[in-house]
Amino acid sequence: MTSQEPERPLKSIGGPVDQLDLVAVVNASQAVSGAIIFDKLVETLMLVAVEHAGAERGLLILSQDGNSQIEAEAARGPDKVEVHLRQQPVSASAVPESILHYVVRTGQKVILDDARVQNLFSGDEYVRRRCPRSVLCLPITKQGELMGILYLENNLTPRAFTPDRQALLELLASQAAISLENARLYADLVQENADRKRAEEAVRASEQELNRLNRTLQTLYECNRALIHATDELELFRSVCRILVDMGGLRLAWVGCCENDIEKTVRPLAYAGYGADYLEQVKISWGEETEMGRGPTGIALRTGKPYWVKDTRIDPALAPWRTDAVARGYASCVTLPLIADGIRLGSLSLYAAEPDAFNESTIEQYTDLASNLAYGVVALRTRAERRRAEAALREHAVKLSQANEVLKRSLNALARDQHLHGFVDQVLVVLTEQLGSRSSTLWLIDVEHCRGYLHLVCQDGRVVAAQHSDHPNAREPRQWSSDDPAWIALQVKRPFVHYDAVNNPQATPTPAHRAYFSSLGVRSLVWLPLVFGEQLIGMLSVRITANRKIDDEELEFAQALAQQVTLALELARFAEQAKQTALVVEKERAARERAAELAKANEALLECLDALALVPELDEFLGQVMIAITRQLGATSSALRWRNHQQNCLTLDFVFQDGRVMTPAEANYPENLRSVPLDEPRMLESPVTVLHLLDNLVALPEAHRSYLAGLGVKTLLNIPLVIARQLIGSLTFRFNDDREFRPEEIEIARALAIQASLAIQLTRLAKAARQTAVLEERNQLAGEIHDSLAQFFTGISMQLGAAKEVNQTGVGNVSSFLERASDLAQFGLAEARRSAFSLQPAIIEESGLIEALQRLVERSNIPGRLRCNFHSTGVPEERLPPAVQQDLLRIAQEAMSNAVRHAKPTVINVNLRSRPPNLVLEIADNGSGIADAEAASKEGFGFSNMRARAENIGAKLEVRTAAGRGTTVVVHAPMNF
Repeated sequence: MTSQEPERPLKSIGGPVDQLDLVAVVNASQAVSGAIIFDKLVETLMLVAVEHAGAERGLLILSQDGNSQIEAEAARGPDKVEVHLRQQPVSASAVPESILHYVVRTGQKVILDDARVQNLFSGDEYVRRRCPRSVLCLPITKQGELMGILYLENNLTPRAFTPDRQALLELLASQAAISLENARLYADLVQENADRKRAEEAVRASEQELNRLNRTLQTLYECNRALIHATDELELFRSVCRILVDMGGLRLAWVGCCENDIEKTVRPLAYAGYGADYLEQVKISWGEETEMGRGPTGIALRTGKPYWVKDTRIDPALAPWRTDAVARGYASCVTLPLIADGIRLGSLSLYAAEPDAFNESTIEQYTDLASNLAYGVVALRTRAERRRAEAALREHAVKLSQANEVLKRSLNALARDQHLHGFVDQVLVVLTEQLGSRSSTLWLIDVEHCRGYLHLVCQDGRVVAAQHSDHPNAREPRQWSSDDPAWIALQVKRPFVHYDAVNNPQATPTPAHRAYFSSLGVRSLVWLPLVFGEQLIGMLSVRITANRKIDDEELEFAQALAQQVTLALELARFAEQAKQTALVVEKERAARERAAELAKANEALLECLDALALVPELDEFLGQVMIAITRQLGATSSALRWRNHQQNCLTLDFVFQDGRVMTPAEANYPENLRSVPLDEPRMLESPVTVLHLLDNLVALPEAHRSYLAGLGVKTLLNIPLVIARQLIGSLTFRFNDDREFRPEEIEIARALAIQASLAIQLTRLAKAARQTAVLEERNQLAGEIHDSLAQFFTGISMQLGAAKEVNQTGVGNVSSFLERASDLAQFGLAEARRSAFSLQPAIIEESGLIEALQRLVERSNIPGRLRCNFHSTGVPEERLPPAVQQDLLRIAQEAMSNAVRHAKPTVINVNLRSRPPNLVLEIADNGSGIADAEAASKEGFGFSNMRARAENIGAKLEVRTAAGRGTTVVVHAPMNF
């Protein structure tokens, strides 16, 4: 309950409770009113209130913007009253909220003389929990406005807050209201002054920052101007450093370049400002392995981000250089990496005379400058590289023109020379002259045996055969081991340059070669492998006496000439094969015709020689010829037609368009236009035919003209493909412009078309040769089958006829004739198996010698009549060349066939064993044997064939036989393959 006490005179505070001393009241009021600082005022008010009110605990609750919070709490201690300033929300654990709300709502004080007695606020949670005895809650108001509440309590004594003390507290509350207002006004004034000072300082700082930013922007503008007008990388760096120092007010600016040495040095390229000797003395690295690489420059280059040193006196990253930097007045610095397209170019380092001279804004601006500078360097290098490339291109064009002239001379020589070997001599001379050499050699390579045979030697413009030269390998081949570096270099099948030829182990493996090259003054060797398809067939070796480097253009030109030599050698080999085939099949006439065709092929060596040398497949080669001519002439597309002799027309086979060779169906070529009538006499009259479709007088079917017009074709170039004055097809090229052709363009197209014809003819000749070989093999097999199987079948027929006659007459034993017929049938079956086995030409490649012999022996068994055994010991089958395995297999087959036919054995043993240095093949039977072994081995029984095969592989054939004691055939084959 609230209680209102009548007014009483103020008594002394220090005296009895009913007396109030005016001096004490005045002192307390002055103490409260004298405090102007808010915190001091609150502390004084709480101290005076608790001390003079006889309270144990007190709270000052202030209201602002409709919210109340506890500003201070005072509590009486053993010796003194302690005041704690705090700002915390009002809660039921700190103050009786119902009393507080009542005072706020009514503006009246609340006094409880004994809160433990039932009253209006007994239900309050704080009152029930804390059980205070005396409670006083006093509003602090000013001009009717509630400013706060003073809450006091005494938990020991009821009626602790007497009327006199209430009067004092009300007086203090009035004075506190005024003082709190003044303190707040004073605090606001102090805050306003502080804010104004901070604003003024911010304005001054902004002005300074703006001036610095303007200076930075002006500096960057001048740097960008220098970047735009730069023509030299070093001069650009110097200009930028000078601008950064002169206009940017920096102490030092320098640009460093990243070296790729062991120490990963950063080498100064350009600088401006004070302290050039600093750059001469310091050592900086961009690697983190050493202390010199863990500074600002190394960190920036490794991370790709700027490194900022605010104060050089304390930053640990600058420790190795701190003394020199401080001595030269470098107070702060920043290092910016120069990186473009992921490539580390170098660094830009800036030093200022004052600490913390760089901030995030300026560093961002300088970072943009570093990026522009890096890309500017790349642009300058690209421009310089382009100029160098243009100069190299011009130089290359001059060399190419010279090379073309040399090639033209070479090709002209080929056109005039009827013998390919003479052309090879000419190419050797041209190649030697073009590379600035005096001598060169041509070698033929035996890949299987790792040998090189010296073929020709060119010395001082004259070509001689190997045996007429003084070369160390003039009369004996050069032998390499499979792991010899020189042999490995050849297997790569690319040109090689061996510098210091006298001491190079790859070029001169023997003392004889060293002495020979020393006598000629040879400094370098150029090796040009001769490759046909994927096979290494030879090598050109050019000796260089001058001490110089061989560039790529020279190697490419030399390789082109080497390809000409390769093709000429292969054409010579093909010509030889064609001649041999012609002697067997078509005699003199076919040989002369094919020789004439090969002579025509020589005239076709213009631009596509490497394609013919490297592409053995006909269809692929024809496709490359079409591509080469189409691109050479600038045609949009081309077509290849074959002659159909039965229908007397040209049928479309290939179309080249959109960058690839395709079938007519893939090219969407109309079916009704895929075959055109053949006018052979007219096509043979002219080597080429040019049709201008815009000319209505050109004789061309309307359907064909409409189709080509729809494709935008305006000109056709048709080249017939002719072999031995017979038309086999044509090449047609389309152009989307109405154009004319220079004589050299026509000549190139004709030469390439002749190459296509040559490739076709060579393919036909190879096919004819294979057919001839197959025919001979078939004739031989037919003879063997006739000599063996026919005899067995005749014997069977005779025995069955005799059995029939005995059966009809009833005189004699039929079973004996049937038994002999059965024996003959079994022997005939074994012979048939051997004959079928001999028809398998790839058996060695498929299974190897040992398995092939095993299968041969198994197929020769005749149950109850003939047992064949095979045994093999320690045979290094993987080292035997396929040709040697094939001949050994055929010798075994021939020996077993002879034994079965003539000796009637019951057991045949085949034994293959290794007896170094020979491989021994032994075929032994227990048959009738041969009385005159020497005559038999020379004249019959298949021994001549076995002996020929043995000689073919360098083996020795031995025949051991006697009448009634069987026959043994022994082959001693050397294993030095």
